[in-house]
Amino acid sequence: METGVYCIRNKRNGKRYVGSSTVSVRGRWKSHRNGLRKNLHTARHLQHAWNKYGEQLFEFLVLEFCDPETCLEREQFWMDEFRSADPRFGYNQSPTAGNNSGTKMPEAAKKRIARAAKLQWESEEHRATVSAKVSATLTGRKLSAESLAKRTMKQRPILIARNKSQSMRNRVSRTLLGHIVSQETKDKIAASLRGRKLSGETKQKISEHYHKPESRERSRAGARKQWDNYTLDQRQEAINRMLVGLKKAVAQRRYNRRLVRLEETVGTKDRNTVHES
Repeated sequence: METGVYCIRNKRNGKRYVGSSTVSVRGRWKSHRNGLRKNLHTARHLQHAWNKYGEQLFEFLVLEFCDPETCLEREQFWMDEFRSADPRFGYNQSPTAGNNSGTKMPEAAKKRIARAAKLQWESEEHRATVSAKVSATLTGRKLSAESLAKRTMKQRPILIARNKSQSMRNRVSRTLLGHIVSQETKDKIAASLRGRKLSGETKQKISEHYHKPESRERSRAGARKQWDNYTLDQRQEAINRMLVGLKKAVAQRRYNRRLVRLEETVGTKDRNTVHES
């Protein structure tokens, strides 16, 4: 059993920090130690003592192993036993097990944690490690009907925003503002849609939707906004793509005209041959 109650003890003065874990007490100690080493621990009294006395004067002790359901109860027992919420005897900030209400993290600590997390996330190695762990956790996982329903409810505002009020549309727009889709994601979307055949009914619905005046105006407004945000190089690139598309369209029309003339010519010759015979 890995769940239970633990304490971090100061060998110099005997003060303790008492906690519990419903997953792994050893893993919880690693988490505490990492935070203390980086000067990011949320328990200010414990962090100050760690900085003052040094890591070598602190020890980790497992007080007892117990079921996850009784961890908080046993944690409270040991907190009362050692009086660890009293600054004279311990480092716990709250007198109630599992409750940090009434304690407020200093702004300086918040900024340190945010800065450290940002620096850590900038590391390619760290991002790859997190991605691998998340992928391994989710591989083969099947969501329950309840989870699927919750996900649908979260996505629903975006899916039906076009049928909602302007305020709803504005909220969705602000949420997605600045979101940039990577080229890899674009390629995946294109690959999933390539070769897909739409039914006649679906085509009709799409046509009716995009022929509505409000849909056209929304498309024009989006295009104008996108154009305004373009740099000069991006605008030139867009113009070049447009010219290439126009040239292809003109060439296709010329080809179609020639093909029609050729068919008419061949048809006329065949009819003349039939009359002569």
